[in-house]
Amino acid sequence: MHKFFGKPRVEKAPSAEPSTSSAVDETNETLELVVKREGHVERLVAKEVDAARAAVAKNNQKAALECVKRKKMYEKELDRLSCVAGIRAPCLDTSERRAGGSLSGASTSPIVAGSRSST
Repeated sequence: MHKFFGKPRVEKAPSAEPSTSSAVDETNETLELVVKREGHVERLVAKEVDAARAAVAKNNQKAALECVKRKKMYEKELDRLSCVAGIRAPCLDTSERRAGGSLSGASTSPIVAGSRSST
């Protein structure tokens, strides 16, 4: 019978809530990943702008428009990433308060740093 239906599932015991330090570490890692991705996407935007200018110089309007479309797509991704970073930064602040520590030296993007100071 096990060949047809597989082995019976073993129920896992519900785990306790993760510790605050692990939550802070996870948030830091996510924020660092977002910052790295922002930098990469900014480089892609600059590359597309250069490619569009080169295409216009060669009178290739079709290629230039494709570059502009990709640039707009990358800019939308930058907006999304800044929203993610904006959401993660307040989470980091509350987690730090719960942990009783301060990670003020955590690297954040200029967008997040600006949003923190404006609120």
